[in-house]
Amino acid sequence: MESLISSLLNNGYPLQMLFKTIQDRIIILSNKYNFEIINNMDQNFDGELTKKTNYFIIPFLKKTSNKFKGILKKYNLQPVYKPLNSLNKFITLGKDKISKDDHSGVVYKIDCKECNHTYVGQTKRKLKTRLKEHINDIKKPVESLSVISNHRISDGHVMDWNNTEILDFEQSFFKRSISEMIYIKMHTDTLNKQSDTDRFPDVYLPLLKQ
Repeated sequence: MESLISSLLNNGYPLQMLFKTIQDRIIILSNKYNFEIINNMDQNFDGELTKKTNYFIIPFLKKTSNKFKGILKKYNLQPVYKPLNSLNKFITLGKDKISKDDHSGVVYKIDCKECNHTYVGQTKRKLKTRLKEHINDIKKPVESLSVISNHRISDGHVMDWNNTEILDFEQSFFKRSISEMIYIKMHTDTLNKQSDTDRFPDVYLPLLKQ
């Protein structure tokens, strides 16, 4: 349950909705399997039967997690609160820091050295692999050139490959694509095609400007 809640939170599901869904599921299970009396008896050291406490781990969120206490009490469940963030998420020992070019699953930005134009892209592979493709793209036939190569040839400009900036880290292709479209919309002088943001509704533009 802890792993499930953590995964759903990381994928953007609202905590309130998770708690409501879990509450409904507990009620269904208790009615179906008489969950409130299963394994609720235990023996003490003298062999006497005593009530056994069943624990239920939930993330701790102020003013929200406590609402679970009354719900769980009905089914002889004791809530155990766990912080959403732990030191393990922030402290990593014994691992070498990954260089920028070795990161994969990123949204990135390449600036032109000689004008204000920039290009925003995304890749699931290592950034250095994608940059090599951009650099070598200029060798392709004219009709197959990318927008970056066309800019390099038509304007005689040079891209600032060495200072390519990582804008976002995201392993999910769907989320990474949305992030890419957002960053394209947030830059005014982009080399990206208009079709690159066709799937991004204009209704969200006022939010980006804020």
